[in-house]
Amino acid sequence: MKTTLADFTAAHDSDRPILLTGGAVVTMDPSIPDLDAGDVLLVGPQIIAIGADLRSDPGHGAAAASALVVDTRGAIVGPGFVDTHRHAWEAQLRRSIPDVSDLGEYVMSTLAGVAPNYAP
Repeated sequence: MKTTLADFTAAHDSDRPILLTGGAVVTMDPSIPDLDAGDVLLVGPQIIAIGADLRSDPGHGAAAASALVVDTRGAIVGPGFVDTHRHAWEAQLRRSIPDVSDLGEYVMSTLAGVAPNYAP
């Protein structure tokens, strides 16, 4: 069964542990190596643990066993990284609007004209 956003939000809001498992973990922490496939254990807004297999870890196994499991295989997990602003969807538009010469024209062309037609 896939984990839904509603499941994730409910677990987060109730401080139920959340286990992100199977993804490539990029820690950016010299004391914790990157993992080709690993686990990240969250409780509320806190990262509790990062490791290769937290369900079998003596210190975190119980919390991991009771956690909502999110399968992150095939994804990159960046614990602590907050993506607050992104323009990746606009890469497709590069060079398609060469007549835009200022921010106002850009906003009207891209954000008012093209963006409403995009969907996840």
